[in-house]
Amino acid sequence: MKLKVHAFAMAVGVYWGVCVMVCTLLAVYTGYLNDMMQLLVGIYPWYQVTVAGAFIGLGIGVVDGFIAGMIFAWLYNLMAKHCCCKGSCCQDICCKDACCEKEGKKEDCCGGKGKKCCGK
Repeated sequence: MKLKVHAFAMAVGVYWGVCVMVCTLLAVYTGYLNDMMQLLVGIYPWYQVTVAGAFIGLGIGVVDGFIAGMIFAWLYNLMAKHCCCKGSCCQDICCKDACCEKEGKKEDCCGGKGKKCCGK
């Protein structure tokens, strides 16, 4: 399975940004998580544990999460591409690019399990 890098990155970015905002507001109004949120003050520029800082943290968190999500999805796709069909398929669907073409086979590239190459 291949991840859509930009979609995954956007989902992680929005999730992390909202988490930073909610936790900051929680720290401002209840004092809960205040010590943990103070750690972000040293990491994110312009961020403070205030109501305004919650919205700044939302923006910075979206960007930070987007970058982390892109890196993760890219690495995942890279690993999944090289993992498939090293002697046998790791999925029920055939990995045309990672398996058939690298091994130079046109038929039955999935380790003799009777599965055919996609589009071959």
